Amino acid sequence: MSDAGFHGVGAVFDGKYLLEEVLGDGGMGTVYRATHLTLDSPVAVKVLRSEFSMDPGYRKRFEREARVLSRLRHPSAVQVHDFGMHEELLYLVMEYVEGTGLRRILQEIGQGRIPYARIHGWATALVEVLVAAHQVPLVHRDLKPENIIIASVGSGGERLVVVDFGLAFVVNSGELGRMTESGIVVGTPMYVSPEQAEGGEVTPASDMYALGCILYELCTGRPPFVGKSTVKVLNSHLFIAPQPLSTEAPSLRAPESFKALVMALLRKPAADRPTALEALEVLRAARPAGETMPLEAISRGGAPAVEAHPTGFYTQDTQGPRATEVDTRGPAATVLLPREAGSMPMGRVGFVGHPIRADWIEALRARGLSCHLYQPGERYAALYAPGARAEELRALSVDGTPVVVACGVAEQARTWGELVAAGAAEVVSEPVDPDDLAARLARLTRVASVAVR
Repeated sequence: MSDAGFHGVGAVFDGKYLLEEVLGDGGMGTVYRATHLTLDSPVAVKVLRSEFSMDPGYRKRFEREARVLSRLRHPSAVQVHDFGMHEELLYLVMEYVEGTGLRRILQEIGQGRIPYARIHGWATALVEVLVAAHQVPLVHRDLKPENIIIASVGSGGERLVVVDFGLAFVVNSGELGRMTESGIVVGTPMYVSPEQAEGGEVTPASDMYALGCILYELCTGRPPFVGKSTVKVLNSHLFIAPQPLSTEAPSLRAPESFKALVMALLRKPAADRPTALEALEVLRAARPAGETMPLEAISRGGAPAVEAHPTGFYTQDTQGPRATEVDTRGPAATVLLPREAGSMPMGRVGFVGHPIRADWIEALRARGLSCHLYQPGERYAALYAPGARAEELRALSVDGTPVVVACGVAEQARTWGELVAAGAAEVVSEPVDPDDLAARLARLTRVASVAVR
């Protein structure tokens, strides 16, 4: 069955999503920039090809895994909003991220000219996303520069976003976990792991290998293996050792521990590669001079804070306040920072792991508040974290920032006490009314501002 006539620019899916522009086209389907007609807000809609949509088994897997993907919440992971079927075609609705693709940046900057501080920042964001995904546990299985966008935020800041988890599958979920059949090579040849190259089992270690390929390219200007044919590239992944960074990027001013990490990620046996958590530990120790510092975790098991707080790290300037107290309520204790008088950015509301709707912007603006996508390390007068759970709340409220949480009526009745004990300033019922949310946030920011004077 042809896809022609079922979708394209100008089509309206399920009476809600107007497809306006093609953003990309791949083996799984086509991605469009679209407008949510009810909310008048931009979204990205991925329309799968008919050969996938018409397969009953695939449809069942798609629906199951789309629900799992919607629970992946991290500032550097694109958020899934909705999914469904329109005229016998499956589609996935995602957050629309406007920025510059990492592939384009690599082409414009040229070979080996990206400073280490920027490489380190991107590497840390990527590893944090993989920590969060692998804890679900999800495997991306097609990580590459084309699936990474660098968006501008704030005054000169950046947000790295992994925009396509379309090939992801749930680990250890049996037959329904695999979105493609075993024995088929899935992914982009220059970034596939050796196990993917021979059609073997794909695990979180496969993502770590792809990460190694990306970091190698950021350092040297090219992936570890290139060739005139796909077969040659795949064979290189299987049998050829990559050239060391000391040879391919002699001018790279990076700690030896970082260079060793990149090469370790490119090891052939999957079991020999560092995990995302192990890689994060190396990156934390290999920060460029002057970079903001993640809060250190004090864990009985020695695990870093991200294990308990998958939305990302809080940061403090190296010349900032000293830690003065330890919170031991959660599975990993976290160093607390005192909120200094006058340090609160008045009126700034951070949205954690959730897109900002146009009607929310208007409602908050009417009360003198501004909306911002939450960035670890930045200060906010209040936070809105609709899907936060206890462990995440402890991290978000660690410095006294008031946090509003949203959940269903039944869940609210069951978990209200737990959420408040973990640090929620208020728990509201879904669906959330923009004016009610704005009023609550305005009141909380006023209360908090009085408290720090």
